[in-house]
Amino acid sequence: GMTVVPVDAASSPAEIITVAEACQASGMILSPKVFERVEGERVEWGATPLWHMPEVINFKGMSDRSKRASRLASIIFTSGTTGAPKGVMLSHRNFTFEVSRLAGIFGLTKHDHLLSVLPLHHTFEFSAGLLVPFAQGASVTYLDTLTPDALAGALKRGVSGLIGVPALWELLERRIENQLADAGALPALIFEGAKGVNLFLQEYAGVNVGALAAYPVHRALGGRLKHLVSGGAALNPEVMEFFRGLGFNLREGYGLTETAPVLTVSSPGSSWVAGSVGKPLAGVEIRIDCPDDAGVGEVLARGPNVMQGYYGDEEATSATMSEGWFKTGDLGRVDEEGNLFIVGRQKDVIVDRDGRNVFPDELEELYGNHEAISELSVVGVVQGDGNEKVACLIVLSDEGVEGSAGARARQRDAVRQHFRRVGEGMAYYKRVKILHFWEGELPRTATRKVKRSEVSALVERLERSRSALQSVTAIGDEGAGMEVARQLVASL
Repeated sequence: GMTVVPVDAASSPAEIITVAEACQASGMILSPKVFERVEGERVEWGATPLWHMPEVINFKGMSDRSKRASRLASIIFTSGTTGAPKGVMLSHRNFTFEVSRLAGIFGLTKHDHLLSVLPLHHTFEFSAGLLVPFAQGASVTYLDTLTPDALAGALKRGVSGLIGVPALWELLERRIENQLADAGALPALIFEGAKGVNLFLQEYAGVNVGALAAYPVHRALGGRLKHLVSGGAALNPEVMEFFRGLGFNLREGYGLTETAPVLTVSSPGSSWVAGSVGKPLAGVEIRIDCPDDAGVGEVLARGPNVMQGYYGDEEATSATMSEGWFKTGDLGRVDEEGNLFIVGRQKDVIVDRDGRNVFPDELEELYGNHEAISELSVVGVVQGDGNEKVACLIVLSDEGVEGSAGARARQRDAVRQHFRRVGEGMAYYKRVKILHFWEGELPRTATRKVKRSEVSALVERLERSRSALQSVTAIGDEGAGMEVARQLVASL
């Protein structure tokens, strides 16, 4: 009967406390692993009591709280777990609506077996990967340790469903292609021909012979995979076509935490439209606000899955909700058949390859507190692999360093150390990975707002010239966020 506030298990104690205080938590439930991890740290947990997971599971009490569908079920913080987080309030109706619609689309039965590889504190995995299969009597496997052997063993037991972010499907595609290349030119050529034929048959005859044509691949994946879903970030249409050619009906969904989270789902087979994230769920309305000549405008959504608002933040709620319509901040268009195409983001939020959101305003507040920093801007920079990384452009203070190259160098070193210290207190995917220094002011509008698009262009230019510039440092390497995907692919 309680309202649940899920938190990333990898969060630091400071981040956990920030969320607990923001939602006025009655208690914090810690798993044995998390408790063991934070026990050695000298943390002032404040007045919020700590509850051990085994004690909570064995609790025999009953709740007398209202069981109305509109009752608050969960508060999920989307703007990070530091600074001033925003808590998305989702009701039981939000979740049950998602379950009823998604269950009808995927047609799971008690004979289906799903493998969970995404974190449950995300609404995507919680709704589609936990609630939906449980409602249909299907089983879900959770691994104690995400090792290649454990993942390979789970797949061999006949997994029929897998939900992943684009990074997983892209790595899996490369894995399959590399193994084909190792087999020689002739097998690779035959495989490409079979894939092309299957795509043709799906398009013009509505027939899918991929399970036969690409039997070795299906066998390597357990032989039962039929429910594949990609979400959390945009999937490259070429990756979608690759799996369709193999005979897999990979679906792509679109949504946000504020919509619990799915708004649209693409259709498999011959009805698939390249580049589209599909049509709205039954009962969900999608509208394009102020479309331009190309039909592109902000995507608005309305339906029973839209949040109640942001916890304790009426101003933020009013800014994103109007007459039941939720302003997604994404730019898109809808074709004559009702298929939605996402073409960009109106908001400045950075989305990494695993679909996790990073909010520049939050990071600027955290990183900007240093005497040597005059101003800074945090942006997302898309790398050659298509991954959007967190980058920062800094203008150093001129105070006390006029004409002194040595003083300026010491400033840069001090700022780099400052960024490392700040980064240690937050989840890895939020940390600044690319850091550049800029001589001059940041590009601004007439109202003194930083032009993030121009900052991104500057960072990209500096990044391309980094071998010749001395004003750049890269903080960290490729993150642990891809580790689950790598382990899964390595096991195949």
